[in-house]
Amino acid sequence: MLTDTRSRAALAVLLVVAAATGTWRWAAQPRHAATPPAGAAPEATVLAYYQAVKVRDLDAAVRLWAPGFSPEEELTRLPDSPFVNWIEVRDVKAARDTYRGFCAELPRPCVSVVATYTMRQRHLYTGEDGKLAARFALVPHEGRWLIRDEVPEGAP
Repeated sequence: MLTDTRSRAALAVLLVVAAATGTWRWAAQPRHAATPPAGAAPEATVLAYYQAVKVRDLDAAVRLWAPGFSPEEELTRLPDSPFVNWIEVRDVKAARDTYRGFCAELPRPCVSVVATYTMRQRHLYTGEDGKLAARFALVPHEGRWLIRDEVPEGAP
């Protein structure tokens, strides 16, 4: 049987290890972003993409792009990319858009979705922090809507 002093010392060591490794602080924070199920709306794909950025799940973010169009290198190497420069993304909303622009040049069907979000960055490469928007072109692939292209739109 442990003495009261030993029990307290063991608990103190456990708390120090948990705090040092981030386990205590991040226990409720998911480390993986969910992929929308087959048949989910295009907006769900865009929301899942921003969730992947938020929790730093590069694999999930890449899975949401159409084959052959994944910007993995851009996401991880460019100084202004979400996985390099973004500190926080929140208040994400996604809605279908009637803009045909780059969908007009893509295989049918193609859906345009606009995302609005609030972002904070390490360095102000993409302008000021705050509310921003991006337009996505999504195409169907094996029962899912996947991102084919993305264009930052600036502040909504």
